Amino acid sequence: MNVAENAGLNHLAEISQVRLAVSHDEAEQGLEVRIYEADIPQFAAAELDRLYQSIYCTLTRFHIYGEANDASTYVARLRGTVVSLILFRLERGVVRVLNQQIALSQAELLRFSQVIFNIYPAARRIAFYAIDARLTNFPFPFQACPVLEENLLTLPHSRQEYAAAISEALWTRIQAGERKLRRDHPDYRFEVLAGDAVSEQQLRRIIALAGARTAAKQRDAYLHEEDVSRILQLVHAYGFVGVLSVGGTVRAGNVFYRVGQRYFMHLIAHDPDYDKYMLGNLVQFLATCHCIERGGRECYLMGGGREHKARFRALPKYFDSVDIYRSRLVFLLCLARVGQGAARRWLRHMREDLSRMAHTDSAGGRFAARCLALARTVKRSTRGAAAQRK
Repeated sequence: MNVAENAGLNHLAEISQVRLAVSHDEAEQGLEVRIYEADIPQFAAAELDRLYQSIYCTLTRFHIYGEANDASTYVARLRGTVVSLILFRLERGVVRVLNQQIALSQAELLRFSQVIFNIYPAARRIAFYAIDARLTNFPFPFQACPVLEENLLTLPHSRQEYAAAISEALWTRIQAGERKLRRDHPDYRFEVLAGDAVSEQQLRRIIALAGARTAAKQRDAYLHEEDVSRILQLVHAYGFVGVLSVGGTVRAGNVFYRVGQRYFMHLIAHDPDYDKYMLGNLVQFLATCHCIERGGRECYLMGGGREHKARFRALPKYFDSVDIYRSRLVFLLCLARVGQGAARRWLRHMREDLSRMAHTDSAGGRFAARCLALARTVKRSTRGAAAQRK
């Protein structure tokens, strides 16, 4: 087994432990593992994009949000080709993984865990946030808890296929709104701007529209001044902005990103004065068509609004936080955390059961719908109270 340099680890005993983390069969297949201690190699950016195709797992985003500082890098190669690249940081006995909203196989999670626990004696727990992983008969104690909901749209091959696939009622409303918009405002225009072609002024206008709509619903704004610069940097590197203008004024728009063949919607907004034209739905449809025409295979529509996004043929997808513990003893010492995770999983299952019941025409279905509505009200009230305390 060829294990390359481990910067900052000079003891032969530690290096031999890393060698033990890879089986003889894997070594025979040409597997190599390298740890870059408190360093991110230059090739990491391109490999993260190639391997995971997630905007939330790009080196650019990590740098923009200040998450890459002092991070270490785990790299696994098979016959010279990088097959896994994980950024992490050891903090008070916990190895916190930066990679998120990606899929990781059980084999890769096991290999990474073995290497980490062997090379870092102080590491008690490995913490992944928002990953897609299916663990069964895993050698280390672990807990997977729901932490993030997305709505995933598998893109067809053409605009025509997509128009035929979405909800018939939704498609009828989109067409009617577009006809009315064209009749009342024949100069309306929709265009998609890419990368550096997007100006700060255009981005601020769309964010302002989103803020106005949020305020109209008596909800707290989720984008603030410090977010503008971050989003603009990310747009210039990976993004697009769809702009629908009337008379030269932006009346609707959305912000989305592309990594590989995946697209990620980040923001969609429209002028409330133009509600009768269904601009939000129109912009969403046109932006999705843009993704299809450029060879996209998947589009993430963000979490929330499940029923509405289902009309666009998006399906719910869940990401879990996964904690992997060094030993059963460490697992037992963290029972408070384990209990909180178990409660979150139970609540998610309860919500799923209530959602299914709410779609039935029965007394139980109506009761389930009221429970879900109450839960949403409590959640909004809690967020509002937290914002006021800040």
